[in-house]
Amino acid sequence: MQNVCMDSYFTTFDSYGQMLDYHRNQSENSRWQRSKVSDLEVSPLDRGSSLVGKLGLFAPGISQEAVEDTADNLGLAMMVDHQYYPIRGTAYKSLLDRAKIGGTVLPKLSRTALADVLNACLRLYDAEALLLLRDEKVAAVHSGDEMDYSVLPVDGLLEALQKKLDERFPGSVFGTGYCDHSLVSASWSMPGQKEELLEDYKKHWRIRDRKLWQQN
Repeated sequence: MQNVCMDSYFTTFDSYGQMLDYHRNQSENSRWQRSKVSDLEVSPLDRGSSLVGKLGLFAPGISQEAVEDTADNLGLAMMVDHQYYPIRGTAYKSLLDRAKIGGTVLPKLSRTALADVLNACLRLYDAEALLLLRDEKVAAVHSGDEMDYSVLPVDGLLEALQKKLDERFPGSVFGTGYCDHSLVSASWSMPGQKEELLEDYKKHWRIRDRKLWQQN
């Protein structure tokens, strides 16, 4: 079984309760931290980096498995409160956004060169960044402006969704759920509204076919 710290980790759920408990636990163990963009510092964490063999430089709770997985993937670490955190691949795009750079050539750079470019650009901006520290890694480097990004915990979204489904589609049944580090999805069936939904579907296609016929 994969460790949740790994970039390729994913899991599935057979019940709504199981999925909700997972994301409640995730929310409780996630940390959101504000920092000035100019204070962010990135270091190489590829297989050639000295950081790979120095677990003591990382924050408490960071495992060697998380470090080595990052060395095989994004290959970067970030200094947060004077301790290193591996950077997950999901954070790459938001990190580039904070540095206001982009381009297909960047991934082709050595991790040392990429870290140097990022640091040179990050130091130019005093705006706030909102870091998500989750499952032993920096999972995102969002804008700290509340007009750009709002924190919406998945467990809260699931509860709101279930409440609306119960109101609009009484008797709805949870099907399956899926989660990885970049995506959460779930499906429900509505057996009590099957005939109503099918009739609406048929009505939609009758109207569509009539319009097509009139156009021809």
